[in-house]
Amino acid sequence: MLTLSTVLGCELPERTLVAPAAASTMDVVLRVYAEQDVTDSTSASMLGWTSGLPGVDLIVTAQDSTTDPRIVRTDAAGQILLQGLPLGRHTITGRRLLTPVERAQLGAHSDLVGFVGTTTLTLDRTSDPVASVRFPGAYRRGLVLSEDAFQRARLPGLDNYFFGGFLELYNNSEAIIHLDGLQLADALSYAGAFPQSLESCADAVGLLEDPLGVWTQYLVAFPGSGTSYPVPPGGTVVVAMDAIDHRDLYPNMLDLRGADFEFGGGPDNPTVPDMIDLSIRANPLHVHGPSFEGGGAKTLVLALPGNAMAYPRTRTTNFLFMRVPGVAVVDVFSNSLLRHLESPEPGFTRCPRFVAERFDRAYGFLLQEQVLEYTVSKSRKVLFTDERGQLVLQHTRNSAADWHRTERTPGWISR
Repeated sequence: MLTLSTVLGCELPERTLVAPAAASTMDVVLRVYAEQDVTDSTSASMLGWTSGLPGVDLIVTAQDSTTDPRIVRTDAAGQILLQGLPLGRHTITGRRLLTPVERAQLGAHSDLVGFVGTTTLTLDRTSDPVASVRFPGAYRRGLVLSEDAFQRARLPGLDNYFFGGFLELYNNSEAIIHLDGLQLADALSYAGAFPQSLESCADAVGLLEDPLGVWTQYLVAFPGSGTSYPVPPGGTVVVAMDAIDHRDLYPNMLDLRGADFEFGGGPDNPTVPDMIDLSIRANPLHVHGPSFEGGGAKTLVLALPGNAMAYPRTRTTNFLFMRVPGVAVVDVFSNSLLRHLESPEPGFTRCPRFVAERFDRAYGFLLQEQVLEYTVSKSRKVLFTDERGQLVLQHTRNSAADWHRTERTPGWISR
């Protein structure tokens, strides 16, 4: 043991030298850039933001410390000095909306409205004092998927109830959009696999991550001959499995008589148009339209009109699938069970993607295994309200970031 008397070479009372405590904080220069994909990086360059994103509002939250979150803004070069950050993990949430002048600078063909996202940063004693993070662009797009409430109902002592779900679309643009012929698909999704599973993620990766399109068995199309069903800017469209009043049929159900469309095969509401079923497999659970109820994983796809009979087909070990062309894909929402994120079961391997990255950067973990899960919706987040008072929903092509759990609100947007 090293003592003070040993160091001085003389006789003194025995005292142990305590080495200075290692630093528990550090100063970090944070640089914020646009994502490196062509669309985002090109837009940033057109705005002159080649050295970083200026004016990004950041919230830096320490995950391994009780310190208060930092609320800061990047400078003109897209960077900020963060002094005394505790070591450990940090969540960094960023938001930079474009001004009307900046949007005009990009031209009429760009629907970029800002950069927004969440990322993580881990600091230790060997970390570089200069750190870089990237945020994706947020786009208005046109018609988007805005709410998914198709989860089947399961209550102890009662049969499963498949028929009270709905899907909502929202016109996120500033122009009228017609629904006629647009398609909705419930695409192939694997939450993952156990060693004893018949098919693994590796077996399915050719379909799950196909950059040429999205594979499905269940496909429906909106009726209409071209201009029969217009949706105004900020308008919603509710597609119910059955457009009836479900409240007396099963606990915690909704009155969906006001839906805009319904699946065929169930009890018909004569005032609500039926979707056109283009599926290549009959629903094994019931005859009230194709299987959109989901399970441990789900991928919903909105696509442009197309000839489903001409879509490429392939057969896996058990089933036939058809591919919706990638050029037709308008929007995707992919989602999985939360339990496989927090505490994977022994031997369970999650599939890294449900679709190729060009369609969705990451699936969300918004499903939970609870009795009343069917009473919860998954909804796209509101990003801001534009100059005309229209809500603009967040669309960064990332289900994990763009969606959250909400109450069921068919026909209106939940904040």
